[in-house]
Amino acid sequence: MTARLLLTVLVVANVATALAVVHARHRHRVLFVEASGLEKARDELNIDFGRLQLEQATWAESNRID
Repeated sequence: MTARLLLTVLVVANVATALAVVHARHRHRVLFVEASGLEKARDELNIDFGRLQLEQATWAESNRID
């Protein structure tokens, strides 16, 4: 009787651990996709910022100021 109970507990623990691994991997994939999207948005903002700095420098040239 004790061996059967121990076996049941071990099977339940094994299934619970497997489900936890699946959940952790899924969460990792979701977070990785979110991080990739945020990095892409950051890169686009950095490009826009560089363009704006170039435009500001162009407008601030001394030959443009009257």
